[in-house]
Amino acid sequence: EECANMIVERSIAQVIDNKLYLWYTSEKSEEKVLKHLKYHLSHSMIPNKVISVESFPLNASGKIDKKQLIIPEVNSKEFVEYVRFRQ
Repeated sequence: EECANMIVERSIAQVIDNKLYLWYTSEKSEEKVLKHLKYHLSHSMIPNKVISVESFPLNASGKIDKKQLIIPEVNSKEFVEYVRFRQ
């Protein structure tokens, strides 16, 4: 039921200092989006921090400007080191 109502308009994920961050645009709360991700993704794919933004900063070519994304603090209790998948 929750899935049918989960609408994320746009998102981007990025690993910074071994932490996985997810920025998204939606009216859904960060808590609801994180709960949704925990239900549908494996533990290793869950972001350390989910951040709601009204819009993404864009560069001159219209792409998301990752350098301008705000990086919030991650509580050390929440922190699980992100390890990239290797084949």
